[in-house]
Amino acid sequence: MESLSLRALWGRVRELLARLEQQPGFELRPGQRQMAETVVRAIAEGLPAAIEAGTGTGKTFGYLIPALCAEARVLVSTSTKALQEQLVHKDLPLLGKLLDRPISWALLKGRQNYLCRLKIESGAQEERPVFETRDEAEAFRRLLEWARRSDTDGDLEQFPGRVTPALRELVTMDADGCGGRQCPFYDTCFLMEARRRAERVDVVVVNHALLLQDLMLRARSGGALYLLPEAEVLVIDEAHRLEEMALGALSVYISPYRVERLRRQALRLPGIDHRTRAELEALGLVADELKRQADTALAGRPAAPLTEALSVVLLNLRDRAGVLGDLVGQTMRLQLQRFGGSAQQELQARYEAVLRGLQRLAADAGVITERWRAQAAEHVLYVQRERRHPVVICQPLDAGGTLQQVLFEAFPTVVCTSATLTTLAQPLRRRAAAGEASDGPFAYFRRRTGFPEEGLELIVPAPFDYRRQALLYLPPDPARLDPTRIRDARTQQAYEEALIGEVQALVAASRGRALVLTTSLRMMERLAEALQECGYPVLVQGSAPRARLVRQLKAQASVLVATRAFWEGVDVPGEALSLVVIDRLPFPGREDPYWQARYEQAGDDWFELEALPQALLTLKQGFGRLIRTRTDRGVVALLDGRLQTKYYGRWILDALPPARRVQRIDEVTRFFC
Repeated sequence: MESLSLRALWGRVRELLARLEQQPGFELRPGQRQMAETVVRAIAEGLPAAIEAGTGTGKTFGYLIPALCAEARVLVSTSTKALQEQLVHKDLPLLGKLLDRPISWALLKGRQNYLCRLKIESGAQEERPVFETRDEAEAFRRLLEWARRSDTDGDLEQFPGRVTPALRELVTMDADGCGGRQCPFYDTCFLMEARRRAERVDVVVVNHALLLQDLMLRARSGGALYLLPEAEVLVIDEAHRLEEMALGALSVYISPYRVERLRRQALRLPGIDHRTRAELEALGLVADELKRQADTALAGRPAAPLTEALSVVLLNLRDRAGVLGDLVGQTMRLQLQRFGGSAQQELQARYEAVLRGLQRLAADAGVITERWRAQAAEHVLYVQRERRHPVVICQPLDAGGTLQQVLFEAFPTVVCTSATLTTLAQPLRRRAAAGEASDGPFAYFRRRTGFPEEGLELIVPAPFDYRRQALLYLPPDPARLDPTRIRDARTQQAYEEALIGEVQALVAASRGRALVLTTSLRMMERLAEALQECGYPVLVQGSAPRARLVRQLKAQASVLVATRAFWEGVDVPGEALSLVVIDRLPFPGREDPYWQARYEQAGDDWFELEALPQALLTLKQGFGRLIRTRTDRGVVALLDGRLQTKYYGRWILDALPPARRVQRIDEVTRFFC
């Protein structure tokens, strides 16, 4: 990176912004200039920056232009594929035309996105390949042909056909199984070639999961091992998900599916003897028992604390995996004596992939059981259902200290940006009573991510006229829609009937074109059923892939009813989405073992320190689904009566975009006329 003074760098940035403004259809927004100024200072002074920039600000140019003008190597991490596609297919090509020097970029994905040559070539040589259907067998044959073509880069997204989850498992390698430089296909590995290309470019675009895997690997190995190239400027876009992704990277996961997948991989090894097969059958029984005990612990709930019975199964799993590792190692040594040359290399790589998987499985089971016995206060152990499979999780309660070391202290400049980084500017009630000041709107982000105190902070509002473009509807009788007043089946029924009536009236006023966001699957199902009579097609989360549901919402006047998965990342500009309905404030539930542990750790102030900020961040994401451009118009309906009956309701409303507030359905109807 060229060493430039703040003034010199800002001069370059200003010149490029002027060129950008001359592009057809482009309008330089004041927020972009503000953001660019802050990023310039962060780069020139070697400081981190946290920037909340509303939808429509043009964040990507706000951070890319200063970084490119500084001639820095840039790493951009995002949460969604949509933003990655925007960066590599739209924003970077445009800036490449405007700069005085050529720039290059690459999109680097996680290993599950690339074909593994070892696995697909080994699968082709198996006497009895295992496929669930004929279509899958045919897809494997076409994948093999595709992998052997000279113009293939191994990115499964580029494969002209469907790759089922079962087929993906057969042709991709996980981190435990990858042999790295010891693999006979290392020199022609699709993943390694993608990483080598990334080493040669100016800008590398990745997702948060891959970034955090790299950071944790560097930390564990003292910098000797890494996945991503070095960078002078790291940009974390969609940084509201940074803590969540970091906690995931620091967690240990064990599922029956993981055990069974590894078991099947071992059974496909050539030369497995009877004793090893018997142990693998026993491992399958342990996986079955793990699933049974996990289902018992969950008892129909989405998550539940770890049980003593589960800890016993995990202890058995640790021991079984250890024994199997020894047996597989012995079998490998015997088999290798029968082969030579490349055949021996390939066989050894396949065996070692299973060995590493067994060793990691035993180690992870050991970690969970040890922390269970020690009742470690800094971790929470629980079981959760993910994509129909139960998963046992050991998760730290806090990632801030780790992120401070592996992230903010590891890069010269880190820029964190999102449309939702700030929470309430008000102090805790007890501190306010004592006359103490607030820690500021970025306090929650700083505390949860380890963002340094000396870091720069900037809030850039969205460039929309919310008072003209949007209404905020609040129910006229908030007491009827206050969920804290539910006491029994009768009050629950009265609450649901009142909520359904409000949603039906709002959908009628907007003539469909609505996204109804709920905080529970039960209410999603109730509302979806009740809205069948509204006269518009009703789309329901889970009835089709997410992307297809969003396309259908764009294509016709319809109503999409969904829960948490749709609170962010849904981008439907124009009239196709004119109404966003939110049933309740999205507080993390006390029935969630992770959040229960966080609340207990926070003590008496748990609600204002943890529940309230998290709910506001999620609510702002949901609100942001409505207005995506300067020509959009619509209504956000917040149907939780607590916004009008509780002390914190005013704080939340004041933190939302300044749409005009109404409490009558006829005002909503007139708005749409």
